[in-house]
Amino acid sequence: MMTPHVLDQLPLWIEGDLAAPETAALEAHLSQCPECRRAAERLRDSQAWLREALEPPFEAPDRQRLRARVMEQICTGATAKPGPRMPLRRSLLLASAATLLLASLIWNLERARPSRPVHPGLPAPLSSAMPPSRPEPTPQVSRPRPAARPSRARSPESPPLAEPARIEFQTSDPAVRIIWLAQAKPPSEPIQTPLEAP
Repeated sequence: MMTPHVLDQLPLWIEGDLAAPETAALEAHLSQCPECRRAAERLRDSQAWLREALEPPFEAPDRQRLRARVMEQICTGATAKPGPRMPLRRSLLLASAATLLLASLIWNLERARPSRPVHPGLPAPLSSAMPPSRPEPTPQVSRPRPAARPSRARSPESPPLAEPARIEFQTSDPAVRIIWLAQAKPPSEPIQTPLEAP
């Protein structure tokens, strides 16, 4: 005849809390039932792990030595001295320097921002305190004419040569000016625009 499992009595058996007749009956059942035997082994292992985990980190002699040292320091009046305050001062100094650097950076960025909106098509102004001054116009430069140079033979009906045309460009940089000298077309030839070209 198979007896019912005794799983609910296993914790009491492991801790030794069962009476002698109940302990004998449980051990007789464990010798016949492999399932209860495995459960008892698992429970015994877990109880051992718990006891190991709950062991105090110090034994009684260790606690007594620690207590004696603490009491000795209390009786002699020895107190722990505070550490140097230098790390705190250094961190405050670094924080102040970082704040000052950030404030000066923000101030410079705000100062460089234009006070009124600029049209998107215009170039950004130069970063100087004074506005750029207008450059003085360059004096007219004419090419010196060679004296009595033999000229090519020209037919009397050919038009006279025109003076070179001077084209002057002003760039966005006041210090840069582009001057272009081009041979002008004689006035008798009609100037063709791109729309009139054949």
